Amino acid sequence: MTALIEAIYDMVNQNQAVCRVLILENTNSTVLMRMIALAKDDSIAYWRKELPNASETDLEMMYTHLSNGLMHVVVEGYDKYSKDEIIRFVSRVVKASLSLFQSPQRPLA
Repeated sequence: MTALIEAIYDMVNQNQAVCRVLILENTNSTVLMRMIALAKDDSIAYWRKELPNASETDLEMMYTHLSNGLMHVVVEGYDKYSKDEIIRFVSRVVKASLSLFQSPQRPLA
């Protein structure tokens, strides 16, 4: 996720005018959805190795949740928070989410 955030910042910084219209001012854009889709396979493959207790369904749902929610944090917070603040927040949320699957699952109820 951090690499995706870094890529967004780099792309916006290199192409300010275009990226502001395509990404920052249009949170439902096809560009954002394509960026999320591009990172999906590598992210899930990495998590699969690191989280042997997580099912494929868990990994898919976690990616959908994290990528879409955190992408909006990045886009909507781009001019509001510093890059470092966003990366720190995203890293904390991702680590907390992944920690749910680092030990054998216990029933919720």
